[in-house]
Amino acid sequence: MLSRHHRFTGNKDIPAVLRRGRHIGSEGFSLKLVPSSGDQSRIAIVVSKKTAKHAITRNRIRRRIYSFFRQYLADFTDSYDIVVLVRDESLATMDWKGLHDRLLAACRQARVL
Repeated sequence: MLSRHHRFTGNKDIPAVLRRGRHIGSEGFSLKLVPSSGDQSRIAIVVSKKTAKHAITRNRIRRRIYSFFRQYLADFTDSYDIVVLVRDESLATMDWKGLHDRLLAACRQARVL
């Protein structure tokens, strides 16, 4: 899990990122990002019940994506507020290499890395 400083607290800021953020689409998820007003990047992962019916699956997807960002957070070019919108339940069972490559490609397309 990411430290509390790198996660969104409360629900005020997530709608603002979704409204104003730049959209980067990928297979199974999309990124919305805006430059952060603070000195640290913050990340939120949204997995709806419509996407994955079971809480175990939703949490597994969140843990896997947070793990990726924990690994690359120090390499960010600047501080960003990022919301990951998960659209496909298969991210829970996808092999780590495939998920890692998709997330890395999306971050590079967004010029975060």
